[in-house]
Amino acid sequence: MNSLNNQNVLVTRAKEQATVFADKINQFGGNAWIADVTRITCTSKGMKNIQLYSYEWVFFTSANGVHCFFNNMKTSATLKNIHIAVVGEKTNLALMQYGRTADFIPSTYNARTMANEFLKRYTVTGRMLLVRGSKARPELVDAFSNANKVFDLLEVYKTEKNDAAKGKLKWIFERVVPDYITFTSPFAVTAFNDLFQMSLTTEPVVVCIGTTTALEAEKKGWNHIIVPEKFTIEGMLELMCRHAQQGR
Repeated sequence: MNSLNNQNVLVTRAKEQATVFADKINQFGGNAWIADVTRITCTSKGMKNIQLYSYEWVFFTSANGVHCFFNNMKTSATLKNIHIAVVGEKTNLALMQYGRTADFIPSTYNARTMANEFLKRYTVTGRMLLVRGSKARPELVDAFSNANKVFDLLEVYKTEKNDAAKGKLKWIFERVVPDYITFTSPFAVTAFNDLFQMSLTTEPVVVCIGTTTALEAEKKGWNHIIVPEKFTIEGMLELMCRHAQQGR
C-alpha cells in the first residue's frame, strides 16, 4: 500500500487548489502544511474583443484557464462548433463541468508536447485561440509561430505572488522542516524563494510537477529535486510515497 509514512509535506499551490492536494497527502499518511505562495485572480480583460465563432480551435493549458474562461463567458454554447485542445486530464475534467470534452489531449502533459503532437496530427487552416494566464510559458506561442499558424492570445487569469504567505511560511518552519516541498508551477518556485527568508539546516526534497518547474527549482539553487513520470498531483503523490518508503 502506498504511504507517505508520516512525512511532512509543504503544499505551495494557490488557495483554491491547495486544500484538495493537502487532503490527498493526509489520506496517503502524510502531514500536509499549506502556504499558498501564489494567488489566482480571474480577469475579463480582452474578452469583449474576442469573436469566438471565428476560431477553429481553442486551447486550454490549465484548469484555472477553463474556469475563468467560462465564468467570464457565462455559457458554453458559444463553443458548440469549435474544436478544443487541453493540456491534460485535469484540464479536461474542468472542461467537462461545462458540458464539453476535449478533442485533443497530448500524451505528456506539458505545452511543448502539446504543440508538437498537435501540429503532427492536425492540418489547421483556420484561426486558433490560446487561453492562458499571465505567467504562461512561451512554448505554444513559439511552436505555432514557427509553424506559421494564425492565433490570438487571451489572458483570463492573473497569477501573482501571495505576500500574505510569508507569515505562514515562517509559522510552519518554526514548527517543522518539511520533508518535501511541492511545486506545481515555475512561478510557485520563484514566489516561494522570494517569500522564504529563513536558513535551513536540512534541505527538503523538492517535488516538481514537471520538467519546466524542476528547471526553475534548479536555477533557484535547490539540490534535491524529483519529478514524477506523469505530470499531475497524483503522480507527485505516488512518487513521494515511493521515495518515503525507500527511506528518502
